[in-house]
Amino acid sequence: MATSEHTVSWTTASIGAGGTLQENRALTHSSLQVTKIKIVPSVVGVTSKVQLFQRDSFLVANLCYSSGNFAGTYYDPEELDGVVSTERTVGFVAVYEDIDASNELHIKLTNNDIQAKTYVVTVSYRVPLLYESGDMVGLGITPVAPNKLEVGGVLSVRRDTASSDRGLRITADSDVVSSNDGQLIQGKVNNISGGITIQAERTGGGVPSIAVLGTNSAGAGYAGIGAAGAGATATVEWVCDANGTLHNAGQTGVLGGNADNAVVLTNAGTVPIAAVADSVILYSEDVTASAELKVRDEASNITTLSPHNFELYTPDESYVYPWSYRAENGFIGKVLNVDMYGAIRAIEELSGKKFIYVKDIPVQDWDEVQQEIQDENPDYKKKVEPEWIKKARGGAE
Repeated sequence: MATSEHTVSWTTASIGAGGTLQENRALTHSSLQVTKIKIVPSVVGVTSKVQLFQRDSFLVANLCYSSGNFAGTYYDPEELDGVVSTERTVGFVAVYEDIDASNELHIKLTNNDIQAKTYVVTVSYRVPLLYESGDMVGLGITPVAPNKLEVGGVLSVRRDTASSDRGLRITADSDVVSSNDGQLIQGKVNNISGGITIQAERTGGGVPSIAVLGTNSAGAGYAGIGAAGAGATATVEWVCDANGTLHNAGQTGVLGGNADNAVVLTNAGTVPIAAVADSVILYSEDVTASAELKVRDEASNITTLSPHNFELYTPDESYVYPWSYRAENGFIGKVLNVDMYGAIRAIEELSGKKFIYVKDIPVQDWDEVQQEIQDENPDYKKKVEPEWIKKARGGAE
């Protein structure tokens, strides 16, 4: 396992007879494994003692290592063969964690001698790649607080104990997000087996957001999301472009660059064949070479929301702009297609009142628009202009 080896060595101030000295020595990390301690007194005499504490308060409750009384040079680890004590270069002495998160070694030396003396102190330690701190398990670089790590002064990684015992929280510090207090949290969803949540939090005003940034070969901004079964390759199912438009089936560039904040639904590969409890299904379906927006409700009523489906009749050529209503229900065994334009015009003729109002706008060229779409998305297959549009345009002229 990859580790980093460190050694600190210093000479203490003089400790008077029967006195103690408490020091807070700077370390590179707050959580570590002590691999060696060596204490060399300036005068060999009556016993001394060395102790390590997890807080700078040096309370007994925070004592994590004590040598016991020793005379002369002290070292740990040592090898004992029953007769001779041999100093070893490295071993395992103690697990140490500075609970104050100050990256310090809290060490206490006791001089039981009748004369003052100084000590040369050497402490070697390792910083493990994987370590356990309190109730958190994480990859460690620099702990900055209990159960929290800092990576390069930019990201902090800690266990998200507020919502789960398996969470991982990545929090951007102020030098990354200024005063926005942005956070990205990945954690186990408590009530969904195998779920992952991504949550944005903001303590101040404004709207929290999660952004996934990316560009394609043309430099356009896109972010995609996909799914796959076990062992399968994930495919992009939804794409959000830099204009805020959401495309399904991984489609991009199908708006001709002239729309923002829209939703694009590509024709369903498999049309829904059954209703979903307490839900409606919204989808696009190819109908005689033209995509139509449809909805299926819980009672299996399938209604065409884009009102220009003329499956059961042909609009009269005199109609300026024909539209229809279409619905079907498999339980009834019926398809309904209503000539709405013709119905309203008949009401006008019977009542003498006007209900249909028409305003001219610039006429677009169908083939030119189809070519623009294909230029942006080479995989797009150009569609033939529907006959009813050709007839309606001729009628309008």
